[in-house]
Amino acid sequence: MGRKGLWTILAVLALAMMSVRTALAAPAINEQRPNRAGMRVYGQVTAIGDGQFTLLLSDGREVTVRVDEQTRFRQAGGGEATFGDLTVGRWVAGVGRPTDQEGVFLARVVVLLPEDFDPSQRLGARAAGRVVRVDAEGGTFVLDTRQGEVTVAVNEATRFRGIASLGDLQPGMFAAAAGEKQDDGTLLARVVGAREGKRQVQRFAGEVTAVDTGAGAFALRTRSGETVNFSVTEKTRYQGKIQGLGDLQPGMAAVVGATRGDNGRWTALFVAAGPRPEVQRFVGQVMAVNPAAGQLTLKTREGQEVIFATTERTRYRGVQGLDEVQPGMAALVTAAEVDGRWVALAVAAGRKPADARRFVGVVTAVGEHEFTLNTQGDGQVTLQVNDQTRFRGISGLGDLNPGMKAIALARPGKDGGWVALAVGVRLEGRGGGHQGGPGRVRLLGQVEAVSGNALTLTAHGGQSVTVTVTGQTRFRGIGGLSDLQPGQKVLVVAAKGDGQLQALLVAARPGP
Repeated sequence: MGRKGLWTILAVLALAMMSVRTALAAPAINEQRPNRAGMRVYGQVTAIGDGQFTLLLSDGREVTVRVDEQTRFRQAGGGEATFGDLTVGRWVAGVGRPTDQEGVFLARVVVLLPEDFDPSQRLGARAAGRVVRVDAEGGTFVLDTRQGEVTVAVNEATRFRGIASLGDLQPGMFAAAAGEKQDDGTLLARVVGAREGKRQVQRFAGEVTAVDTGAGAFALRTRSGETVNFSVTEKTRYQGKIQGLGDLQPGMAAVVGATRGDNGRWTALFVAAGPRPEVQRFVGQVMAVNPAAGQLTLKTREGQEVIFATTERTRYRGVQGLDEVQPGMAALVTAAEVDGRWVALAVAAGRKPADARRFVGVVTAVGEHEFTLNTQGDGQVTLQVNDQTRFRGISGLGDLNPGMKAIALARPGKDGGWVALAVGVRLEGRGGGHQGGPGRVRLLGQVEAVSGNALTLTAHGGQSVTVTVTGQTRFRGIGGLSDLQPGQKVLVVAAKGDGQLQALLVAARPGP
């Protein structure tokens, strides 16, 4: 499948996603399946069941995709398809919404990619949001996305969907663009899709700080520390442990989907809230695993043995499920205390070779199965890549989640804060901190919150730092060997194998 065909699919899915998202503003037709913000999934089919199939995503996670009579199936090259056309091993892309069950996705559109689809092809840069400004003569327009404003440029090769040309694009419309990011931060679009839309739904997560049932309002302190006031109406839907505004209490954890009116005030479309559980992270070695009972025992670095219960909502990294976790593995478990026991929310596990080494340097050459690195202390090093090599990187703030390790290269802003020049992910277990330089600083730590265009990191000493992401911020993303470029700075974990250095993990590092 050519890259042009993939751009078209992405644009179609982006517009379909926006149509699902704007449906939140309408009353729910079926209260047992409330609408939520739309999302996209892309991966390879690993199992097919009754009215559902399992998809292995590009980041190694698995999701269950459910279909119903409203799900539409399409062939990537055009034409109709059916559920019966799915086969194990087939790559598909879909748009829909998550369900109340973790890891389960309800599809509205499923696109079957060609059988010769090559997942190693780069998806390129993408942006979606409300149109802010249009410069038809200059061939550009500006989108207000969740990561901030993005300038999109078009040329004679740009294709349009939903509109005939840039001259048809108007401020206030929803648009999606896919293309290549230029050195100045502008997105040169290969495909632009646009449509008239209702007000954009924004999602907020944080802690309830105040409730006024008489005024039909409440306040939420987001993870970035911002306090947002919301009004509720008779159309506001409630989920989780609450049935209405009267059940909402200060101190509860809540997720709110809301739209902003012309007066600048937020109106809540849905509110999901409940008591905030105590969440802790445990690092250590797996001592015992009981898949039948859904339990694993971890010996922490402090020597304490902790038993964790797992559920169908437990997420896994490095392994596909509890049955792949083995005694002796190193593991990181994020858990919440429920009814006096620890319930695992996420388990990251794997075996670390005893002779593993870390290299930091600049890529000087890229081959078919290897690349060469000019390291800081070991000179030129050639590293082999195979199907076991993992690559890490991000393409936007949406790829970062609380608890992940991240690194940002930043400069001082005019308001005294920090403005991110580049953002990337880093390896687990490295101490956080601030490393300075002339006119810029390197911020390392754990992601505390992602809200709008703000990223908050917590360093090893507990200090929190918030950086602002702009349209000029570079995101370091590596999806495979083909993404490596000479001059790129990377961090590699490698081990000896067959007399050669085998790369186990390759991660992009921000900075020149």
